[in-house]
Amino acid sequence: MDAAGRHGVAVARTHGGERTEWIFDKSTARLLGERTVLVEDNAWGKAGTVVTSVALIDSGIVDEAGQTP
Repeated sequence: MDAAGRHGVAVARTHGGERTEWIFDKSTARLLGERTVLVEDNAWGKAGTVVTSVALIDSGIVDEAGQTP
């Protein structure tokens, strides 16, 4: 689940006691967001703790830097 509460299919990589998950929409394969979960206890918290969570809400293509889609 991403930071906006949307569920999807995740691809994950575990390294250094953390699992990074990239979450994709099940129907469109659009990237919804990502999150990082501890898989070992450490200074950030106990295993299972979500330490970052991001949701991509909008995206688009523009002609120049600074423009909004």
